Amino acid sequence: MRQLSIAGTEVVDFSLLLRMEQMRQLDLEGTTIQELDVLARMSELRWLSLKDTPVESLRPITGLKQLEHLDLRGTNVSRSELA
Repeated sequence: MRQLSIAGTEVVDFSLLLRMEQMRQLDLEGTTIQELDVLARMSELRWLSLKDTPVESLRPITGLKQLEHLDLRGTNVSRSELA
């Protein structure tokens, strides 16, 4: 699977994402995801929406070198993490 949208769903267990290392586009808008550790191995991820999620830290995904689009609107990610 290369694309997945679970935007606006009530998913609470994101552990299945650990097996999706080949993901290129992932839409998590409006979900309850807080910790991004499950995304850390998605080395081919190019597009990610975290809009309107309770995410506060991008630290787990800083190694995603292919990431071109990252939507952080409505999150609690600090500006210092974006520098």
